[in-house]
Amino acid sequence: MQEHKLFFKILSYFISLLIPILLIGYIVYVNVDRLMNREVSDRLQANLTASVSNIDVNLEMVRTTHNNLLINDIVQQHLKPYSLQNVQDKISVSSIIRTIAANRSTLSSFIDTVFMYSDEDKVYTADGVVDFSTFFNKFYVFENLPEAYWKDQLKRDSIFQVVPPTTVRLSVDVSRTVIPEITTQYVNGHLITSVTTIPVRAILKALTSNSIYDSTSYVVMDSENTTMMSSGELGEEHIAEIKGSFAQEEGQISQVKMVLGGESVLVTRIISPSFGWQYYSTTPVNAFNYESSGVLTLIFWICVSLILIGIVFSLIFSLRLYNPIRNIRSILLNEPKLAGSRESDWARGEFGEISRRIHELMEEKLDISERLQHISTDRVEQYFRDLINGSPRTDEHTVTRIMADIGFVQGRYLCCCFMFQFRDRFYHDIAEADRVMILEKLKIVLLGIMRKYVNCYLVECEHNLYVCMVNLRTDEDRDQLDTALKTIRQTFEYDMVYCDLLIGVGNAYAETTAMSSSYSEAITLLDNMRSRPDNPVLDAAELELGQVYYYSFLDETKIVNALKIGEFELLKKELETIIETNRQRGVSYSNLGSLLAAVYQTGYRYLTERKQEVFRFVTEQQHQKLLQKHVLPTEWQERTDALYSFFARIIEETAVKQERRSGTVVALITEYIALHYAKDLHLEMIADEIGLSPKYVSRLFKETTGSSITDTISLTRIEKAKELLLETELKIGEIAEMTGINSRTTFLRLFKKHEGISPMDYRNAHGRREDKEK
Repeated sequence: MQEHKLFFKILSYFISLLIPILLIGYIVYVNVDRLMNREVSDRLQANLTASVSNIDVNLEMVRTTHNNLLINDIVQQHLKPYSLQNVQDKISVSSIIRTIAANRSTLSSFIDTVFMYSDEDKVYTADGVVDFSTFFNKFYVFENLPEAYWKDQLKRDSIFQVVPPTTVRLSVDVSRTVIPEITTQYVNGHLITSVTTIPVRAILKALTSNSIYDSTSYVVMDSENTTMMSSGELGEEHIAEIKGSFAQEEGQISQVKMVLGGESVLVTRIISPSFGWQYYSTTPVNAFNYESSGVLTLIFWICVSLILIGIVFSLIFSLRLYNPIRNIRSILLNEPKLAGSRESDWARGEFGEISRRIHELMEEKLDISERLQHISTDRVEQYFRDLINGSPRTDEHTVTRIMADIGFVQGRYLCCCFMFQFRDRFYHDIAEADRVMILEKLKIVLLGIMRKYVNCYLVECEHNLYVCMVNLRTDEDRDQLDTALKTIRQTFEYDMVYCDLLIGVGNAYAETTAMSSSYSEAITLLDNMRSRPDNPVLDAAELELGQVYYYSFLDETKIVNALKIGEFELLKKELETIIETNRQRGVSYSNLGSLLAAVYQTGYRYLTERKQEVFRFVTEQQHQKLLQKHVLPTEWQERTDALYSFFARIIEETAVKQERRSGTVVALITEYIALHYAKDLHLEMIADEIGLSPKYVSRLFKETTGSSITDTISLTRIEKAKELLLETELKIGEIAEMTGINSRTTFLRLFKKHEGISPMDYRNAHGRREDKEK
């Protein structure tokens, strides 16, 4: 046992390393449980927030529909007290009914009914006109709001008064709970009351249909903490407890864990920013605890497995380490130079002496390695590659030493890029061995000429692309640089039959960290010269390089519209146009990188607005890469491919079906025509407004509606002209101009084409008919 004491000591060290596994396992266990509970909490908050936002949007639409009804021209002109109605007003009753029905149908899922009245005689609904008493006592009976209540509404002016939920009886067996929204205001000199009833079941359905857990219950209260509705089995006592728990909570979103009826629940509250209503969701903790139990069990067994495996490996490693250490000990004990101090040195223990000797060897090795690294050309070149790529070293001591070694100590710094474009003749006329020798000598020749005039360092960044970092210590050095470049051109002048030498010079900067900007400018100039090598030397100081990129709101709208309709080829074409426009304006690569980042931000915002998680479409590494505002020429293709892939994934995952996509575009076109028919409308104007190509818009509209855009514009104008002919005394020429047809002759021809008679005959014929009806 004493002989193998060292072995057991090593084994005990290894086994002691397993203790942290127990601690880490416990910490992970606790933190995973806490994180999963937080995740569930966040999901419940997000779910309730989304449902409340959906309800608020629908309630806002109900309110907008209600307001549109009151300002409708037909209602404004013809809805009067029954005793004051003339013949024309009574004829227009059907139009009022249709108007009410149309407004109700726009949001039928969130509107139970809409009715209006201006006196105590008649009530106007989407189904017809009903006597006042019959309507409130038979057809639509409010249990908590008698007939007298509705009469009183005509006596006071009110806007969007929300009444607490009340039960409405439609027949003996049919009833429902609704929330009336009442507006009474003056229309045409008379008070008119308009009522929209919102079914409670629609609000509860909006909450429960999106619920994550089936056992979640909901309570809705108004801004005065009065219970408006509830789902599930929550009683008044439970609701009172929920109110008390949130009495001290502030903020639009809050969450409390509490016990209701002996069961632990998580209660989430969202306060509607639009209406001030308070939405509560109560979810039993048991509903989501099972999600974390499996993970926690897995962590436990992983820890057990690691401990068992650790014990086995500890035994194996102890055996393998023990034998070499025993041999080292024997060698050191028998080493002659240790004979004099063996007893005192080894008194500290075998590990102590072995450690000392190994430490001495390591110090010798590190000292040699450090000296070699300091004089290593590869290390210097790597530093400069990192510098021009925008990722310089952060070790200031090492950087200072490198810069001092090559003489870069003060002044300004810039990059010169040399690109050799070899012709086919170079590969056909010169033997392979000679070509290899020439390529190896290029760097030496360039560096030799440049160092003759300026302080510089040259690296081969890519095949046949050399980057020279120049240190301009004085103003005269800039003239020396020009001389050096002229000398290089003269040196390779007789070799131009075999190659083109393109030289790009970036701007000079005071900091070495700005070397990447100078490199970007130089490489941008080279990129511009590739297609036209007639001017082989370009200097950024003499040219105006774009310092900003061009990406307008209209460009962004075109990208978003292409995403909405799911046309990847259209999106790709628009993006290529944007990039090419920036290239033609001389935008540098650094700013082109900012452009790509801005386009990616457009896609990011598009996903955020639709509550989509961006990491469904890109990895975190791709996300960080696409947000970078610096791009190298060698990275350009990779970056644009990643951007195209990102947008293609969005379209693949979020684009609507073809028929729905077509319907969306057609609806936009139809709405635009209806709003702007009086202008000089044409296909290109409409296409430009909605951010799509004219050819695509024309084809899609024709395929969907069976009619061309031009015919639709003409029909819209003729319909409006017919209204003006009957409702006004305007002249034919005036009506033509008001409908967007500047030529009276053209108007007459179009009208007769669509109606079969002239405008004047149409007015006379329909005018006589109305006189007979009166």
